[in-house]
Amino acid sequence: MNPHLKQRIDEKLELLSEQRIAEVLDFVEFHAVRKRVDEVAERTAYLAGVEHSLNVWSSKADERPYRELKAL
Repeated sequence: MNPHLKQRIDEKLELLSEQRIAEVLDFVEFHAVRKRVDEVAERTAYLAGVEHSLNVWSSKADERPYRELKAL
């Protein structure tokens, strides 16, 4: 994180009550989860495109890495 931005956030947090800080934390945690959900959605969409474009695997050796990638 940008040190200047972190300092500004810390200064603003100092002015808030414990309840408001808890709300800010909840907001930040929500966005962290949202980021992870978006990353999973992007990977799922990519894999769906790959799966759609491949009607037949070229060999049995291709199936295991694909299943492992899909399980992530």
